[in-house]
Amino acid sequence: MDGTISKLVKELQAIVGEENATDDQAICTSYSRDQHWHFVPAKNPGCIVRPGDKEEVRAVLMLANTHKIPVIPYSTGINVRGLTIPVHDGSILLDLSRMNRILEINPEMKTATVEPGVTFGMLLEQTRKYKLRPAFPDAPLTVSVLVNYYLRGIYQTAAKDGHDHTLSYEMILPNGETLKTGSRALSKMPYFRYGVGPDFAGMFCAHPGTCGVVTELTAKLYRLFDHRKEYFIGFDDVNTPTRFIYNLMHDELAASIRLVDNQSWLKGIFGTFDYPYEELPKFVVCVLVEGVEGVFDAKDTLVRAYMKECGGEVLHTFYFRRGYI
Repeated sequence: MDGTISKLVKELQAIVGEENATDDQAICTSYSRDQHWHFVPAKNPGCIVRPGDKEEVRAVLMLANTHKIPVIPYSTGINVRGLTIPVHDGSILLDLSRMNRILEINPEMKTATVEPGVTFGMLLEQTRKYKLRPAFPDAPLTVSVLVNYYLRGIYQTAAKDGHDHTLSYEMILPNGETLKTGSRALSKMPYFRYGVGPDFAGMFCAHPGTCGVVTELTAKLYRLFDHRKEYFIGFDDVNTPTRFIYNLMHDELAASIRLVDNQSWLKGIFGTFDYPYEELPKFVVCVLVEGVEGVFDAKDTLVRAYMKECGGEVLHTFYFRRGYI
């Protein structure tokens, strides 16, 4: 562009403030690709707009709907597979990172209500005060809680946590109306997934931005135990750890299990560290055991028995107490 602010950007600035809407090419280019740029071609959005609350989101969507301009929601910027890369010229990229408030933590209901810009790191720092935690995804702590749960990400926490941690949310539709799911539709209590009629929370999950923009979401929290121990066990074939993992999951002994290989994970990702990676086994299983005193000891005893039975090599052990992670 020639530096002249377009009429659309002026209208957006009237909604969110002059400093929060721009069509500057340098800024737009910074939003043009993600970590999968090698197979998702980069493309600049037409402009960037950064609302600070849901009413500004509503006004932006209504303006875009009037002009029939595509809108791409964007949260904390840890994106993959081109999810926030424009398809059409002149699209509005709706950067929701300013909306980063934890609206509520309810220890009795074990829930947290968050805006799109809240990261897992931010949420953990607050929930651990109540000895609670979110279910952590296979992603950095800088990713958005709302978006990851809305997308049903891949989780490394206890299998019993499941993969669906969303209870209810508010979605603003292109015409400015608000869709409230679950118990939100009936009351001010957002703690229950199911209300009257269909499960709209499930119906609109896993395709963010297609039908509207989710501005707040209530999710489940889980207990953060005082007694926690991590094991790193090495194997030279993949079949043996598979059986070991099955036993842990079948008996519900581990809070988190991860199988990584030496080449693509340990050496491929962490290979910049000064460490003799070639001395490691071909596969490493990372196991977290946790629980209250007594129950923890019983689980840990069984886990060590399965470790001995499978013949894996214990590489390292960490023991945490009093909720430290």
